[in-house]
Amino acid sequence: MVPCLRQSPALRPAAQHDAEHLVVADQRSAPDPPVAAYEAVSRLDLDGFRANPTATVLRNADFFTWNMRTVGMGAERVGEALPRLRLTRGRQPGPTVAILGGVHGDELEGVLAARRVLAALDPEGLRGSVRVAAPAHPAAWASVTRASPVDDLNLARVFPGSPEGRPTERVAAYLTDRLIAGADLLIDLHSAGEGFDMPLLAGYHAGEGPRCERAAEAARAFGAPFLWQHPDLSPGRSLSAAADLGVPALYVEGHGGGQVRSADLDCYVDGVLRVLHHLGMIEEAPAPAAPSTTVRGDGDTDGGVEADVDGYLVTATEVGRLVRAGERLGSILDEEGCTVADVRSPQDGVVMLVRRRARVSAGDTLAIVAERVDA
Repeated sequence: MVPCLRQSPALRPAAQHDAEHLVVADQRSAPDPPVAAYEAVSRLDLDGFRANPTATVLRNADFFTWNMRTVGMGAERVGEALPRLRLTRGRQPGPTVAILGGVHGDELEGVLAARRVLAALDPEGLRGSVRVAAPAHPAAWASVTRASPVDDLNLARVFPGSPEGRPTERVAAYLTDRLIAGADLLIDLHSAGEGFDMPLLAGYHAGEGPRCERAAEAARAFGAPFLWQHPDLSPGRSLSAAADLGVPALYVEGHGGGQVRSADLDCYVDGVLRVLHHLGMIEEAPAPAAPSTTVRGDGDTDGGVEADVDGYLVTATEVGRLVRAGERLGSILDEEGCTVADVRSPQDGVVMLVRRRARVSAGDTLAIVAERVDA
């Protein structure tokens, strides 16, 4: 049993195997019908997971792209690979939840958490189905990069994609059609990756109507330390593709940085279980550690506080910190180590993102500050 999970009729010991845990094989074109390509897969070795989570997941996942990488196949083959879709179908009817992990290849937490959730769910006590693509972008995952090494596209900017488009656009189209469409909820598990730092949060589109209301309820149920409301949806995201299909959606971010923190991973897993419990799919789930702090604003990492000049960023704040308008978040130094620009908060609020890499160019995102709405 994974230490952070409580025993439940829907959570089972690791040693069991069950044909209701299914996986869709990697293919150059989507299977038709989808269920015809599902096959039984064995569960993770959770004892090994505790000792070495990353190695255990990669060893057990049997990902097409990872195997190709280790036997030396070319990058163009990796770029053409579609993600595996894994499914746990409960014995009883209920909602369908779609989970993405590893949309960006340098974000480890979502892949580990998604597979840990699948390893814990027991079809006997599960009501409904859980669909998972983790990693969602095989080419980026194999190269440990945010974008594809083949076409240099960011999967999180090209949804809903195109079946006839470039490799990353085909991945987006496949995920939109086979994972997101027909789901009752989408959970997209991200993290700040290697380029940024972010507090552990759940975000959603805080618009009007029942879709947004259901997304808000699920995001609150997730129980992350921060809850980020977005008044608008940026195009090209998995959440915008879900919105076009009428599917409520939330996403999760964590500290990232190429490091997986135990507390973060536990919160990802427990948060997903809390959402499944909220939807009536499992009998119980771990309680959140504390109430969430709610903030509001644009969460687009392509924007925010930007560098005015080239140089070296020296930070003077931390994510999750309350700041005042005009407060210094950092400075940009030149080649001689002299300050050429101060980086200041544009408003009162909470620091939700800080750039990790010190070398910056004019226009690079340095930080994002969101308004606190429950102060």
